Amino acid sequence: MASQINQDQQPNRETNNLPFGKNYLYTSLFLFVTFGKKMQLTHSFIFPQDVNSIFGCYCNHAFIKKKLEFFGGRNIDVKIEKSIDEIIIESSREVQAEPPGPLKKFATPWTKMIQKETWQGKLGGPYSGKMSIEIVGIPATIIGHMTLTSSDDGTVAKNITDIKCKVPFLGKAITKFIAQQSEEAIAQEFEYIKNHGNNFL
Repeated sequence: MASQINQDQQPNRETNNLPFGKNYLYTSLFLFVTFGKKMQLTHSFIFPQDVNSIFGCYCNHAFIKKKLEFFGGRNIDVKIEKSIDEIIIESSREVQAEPPGPLKKFATPWTKMIQKETWQGKLGGPYSGKMSIEIVGIPATIIGHMTLTSSDDGTVAKNITDIKCKVPFLGKAITKFIAQQSEEAIAQEFEYIKNHGNNFL
């Protein structure tokens, strides 16, 4: 049975400076195309845990819910469907954000996010996950792809996220804002899994 996270051991949400330690390998790339309305982010991270353990975290109902709660989500709902070939995870939550002035008309005090992930792989890796996020009320699409592979140091996670917005004039600003939020969220999630994943194995 999954154990609860020790509140005293939770990471400081204000500690976002990189790197996070000697086991941390982090790279990011911003790529503007189509007049700034499309952006791609790439990230790499090394977990000290083995690949099966890291994959288990990504597919653990209790872990997903605790993680979303820790990062400020409310009204969280998580559903997981498992079959022989794949695992499908659907989650929704409400989050707060502070967009810059021109984008405030798209925002509400609490914004609903709907996320769907489809994972495939085999014991010992590699594992591959496809992800899509809908931000209700925000005219943008977020599509991601994650791979988990075994290495001598533990597990290498590689993430590619594509952000697109078709809104005239404000499309570049919306894309940039979402990218900045995503950049921080991905880094924090990697660090959180590294530090607290073992509590759910």
